[in-house]
Amino acid sequence: MKNKGNRHRDKHRQKLRKDNGERNCEAGGRARLACFNSGHRIEDHFADISKMVEIGSGATREIEATLLSRYACYLVIQNADPKKEIVARGQTYFAVQTRRQELADERIEEERRLLLRDDMGLYLFC
Repeated sequence: MKNKGNRHRDKHRQKLRKDNGERNCEAGGRARLACFNSGHRIEDHFADISKMVEIGSGATREIEATLLSRYACYLVIQNADPKKEIVARGQTYFAVQTRRQELADERIEEERRLLLRDDMGLYLFC
């Protein structure tokens, strides 16, 4: 039985798959290039596979697919067509999360700086 997270992921995967496959390939190609140019090994994040799928009346055929790491999923969404609602939502999510992380990092740095300043005061005025 699939857990809730897998159902959620599968629902989004199906929405992306329904759209133009050619554009998805372009986004995947750009994602692979971004992965490589960032110093990551493509084969660590993109696994090309063949699998059998049912096509009706119990018949099956082989299709090509790509398994993606979480990092690869992020890259694909960032490189996909934002005209698609699911892609636009994903891109917005990453923009919001990036800003949240920037603010958290700034708070941590400010707290560290204040602690160091307080420590310096102890040494200067003892």
